Amino acid sequence: MCDGKSNGVKRIGSVVYDVCEKCGKPIRGTGKTAGGVAIFVTKDYVKKGQRVPFSDRWLALCESVGFILVCRHQAMLVEHHGWQMTTGGGIEEINTERKSFFRRLAEKKGSPRIDHEDVLCFVK
Repeated sequence: MCDGKSNGVKRIGSVVYDVCEKCGKPIRGTGKTAGGVAIFVTKDYVKKGQRVPFSDRWLALCESVGFILVCRHQAMLVEHHGWQMTTGGGIEEINTERKSFFRRLAEKKGSPRIDHEDVLCFVK
């Protein structure tokens, strides 16, 4: 019987292998495939109060099955619009957060902030 961690890794690994098989067009008569492109949008998550670097783990897993990283982008989930004066004479920051309700709630309770997603671009 497998524990939850190894079972989860096997499931994630099978997804990457499925993508590997479908990534690239077969070259007729050679049994090989021409290179393809895969783009994944990933985000770190919080477990037991600690931030888990899922994007880095996904990158390592993809590279282990033959993908080559072309570029890595960060898509910000928080947009800063500037500052404004309040009626009480103070200054407050104006931000737009594109996060789920539950992520915002967890951050209010002290969970680590996650302010970006990673866009990982690979070739094979």
